[in-house]
Amino acid sequence: MLTSSKPLLFSKKPMNEVAQEQNDGLENNRVVVRIWTSGFSGGENVGHVSVDIPAIPNAYFSLWPMGLPNGKIQQFYEIREHDFFTLAGDVHAEGRQAEKTICLYTLNAEEIQAKFNFFKANLSGWTLLGSNLLLNNCSAESCASLALKLLQAGGLNEGNSSLSISVTPDIMAAVLAEAKMNELKTHPFTAELIFEGETTIKDLYTDNKKAQCIIL
Repeated sequence: MLTSSKPLLFSKKPMNEVAQEQNDGLENNRVVVRIWTSGFSGGENVGHVSVDIPAIPNAYFSLWPMGLPNGKIQQFYEIREHDFFTLAGDVHAEGRQAEKTICLYTLNAEEIQAKFNFFKANLSGWTLLGSNLLLNNCSAESCASLALKLLQAGGLNEGNSSLSISVTPDIMAAVLAEAKMNELKTHPFTAELIFEGETTIKDLYTDNKKAQCIIL
């Protein structure tokens, strides 16, 4: 048996340093979802959803329709011209800060960016009901359906019974609340990461329901 005159040295970082390194890496991978809830859930009108990756320059994804709808019925299915807003543009258009701000740390931010680049090159317009296998087939999206597809590209496993054929900002709020809770279970140290304005866990499940929702 070979022996060595030098003692074996085992280098092991303190657990707090390891945890800090894990948090630093995940913090750079932060994905921020802002949700302006509808009039049904304490917000106004139909609501809005945006996706933001702070570590990637100009990676703020927010889809809006341009112009006015052609009628109360047509607005539900017509495809309108679209544009992409900044956070400042969203706040100005909605007239307030988002009701829900949810941070996720375990998605693939680069895949989200790549999926957005695909939509930016191929999207034909905005539609209130978004797209699915039965409707529009990704040719047109709503802010909520686009956000969901971007997050799915990044690895979001929504697994939520709230999802239906039409994805709304309020449904996205429920989906993201569940995703946040699941992430905290699998990566509990992400609870230590702080983002200004992030909604508390308690408030993720709280809204001030109103009697009616004004459609656009």
